[in-house]
This record gives sequence, structure tokens and C-alpha cells, in this order.
Amino acid sequence: DSNSNSNSNYTSSDQAFAQKLVNTYSQIIMSDAIADPVVTNLDLIKRYGINSAGYKNIVSVSSADKTEVINVSVTTNDPVLSADIANEVVNVFEEKIYSIMKIENVTTLTSAKTPTSKSGSNNRYISIGAIIAAVISIIMVLIIYFTDSNVKTEDEVKQIFDKYPIIGSIPEFDAGNQEDK
Repeated sequence: DSNSNSNSNYTSSDQAFAQKLVNTYSQIIMSDAIADPVVTNLDLIKRYGINSAGYKNIVSVSSADKTEVINVSVTTNDPVLSADIANEVVNVFEEKIYSIMKIENVTTLTSAKTPTSKSGSNNRYISIGAIIAAVISIIMVLIIYFTDSNVKTEDEVKQIFDKYPIIGSIPEFDAGNQEDK
């Protein structure tokens, strides 16, 4: 019984250490120690105008839930460039991690592949949202129109108060077309 208890403590502390290590790796990947060589190796400043600050805007790092696996994602308008940057980030990280942390057990599970379809917003969802917004707008306009109880014309006044005569009315006056004489 006590033996299984010590194994579970070891596992939970081991898991906590691994998670801290993943967080540390993520910070290192986003640091200038990795960004600068990636930008230099791929000549990103000259070819695409991407510097170290731009690197931090297009590269994101996430960890697979409760594992020691790190996912590196790169988002640009060019899918080939995104894959090249992701692969270079991993290569530079593997080269630099030993000199930074004296750790040799970092390996690449899979290399980045060029995406075949666009990621990000899906035009179908945008179109569906626009149609739903238009339908809701039309319904709101119709509800407001049919529930409006304001009297707008002289004929409506005659219908409502048919027993009483109309003594006078105020003519429409357009002040914008008046000329000073």
C-alpha cells in the first residue's frame, strides 16, 4: 500500500516537473535566442520584412495537454513560408537547447508540412452569420413597423376620431429650401 502511494507521488511530482519544463521550453522558443537565428537563417527581414518582433507575432507555442510534447505553429499568408519557419524554429531550438539548459533529450516528432487548405476564418461561417444578421434585422424592422401606434397622417386621425371634425392641420415646412429674400 505504501509502495503504491510513493509511486503516485513520484508520478505527480514528475508530471509537475515535466509541465514546468514544457513551459520553460515554450518561453525559450519565443525568446530572441531562438527568434534571431531563425530570422537570420531564413533571411526573413530582407525577403519578408519579418524581424524578431514579427517572429513573436506569427509563431505560437502550445503544449499537448498533460504531456511533454510542444506544438509550434506559424501563421503567415504563405503556407510554404509558415512550414519553413516552423521547421527552422525546431532546428534552431534543438541546436541551442543544450547550450542554454544542458539538456540533450529534445527530439522532433514530426516536421511541419505545407498546409493544403487555408486556416483561420471560414467564409462559410461568415456568410451564415451575415444571413442570420440580415434575417434578424428584417424581423426587427417588421415588428417595429407593425407595432408602431403613432398617428402619422390626417387620414389616420379621421379613422380614429370619426365623430369629431378636424379643425386644422399644420402644413409640412421644409426649412432647408428657403431662400432669404
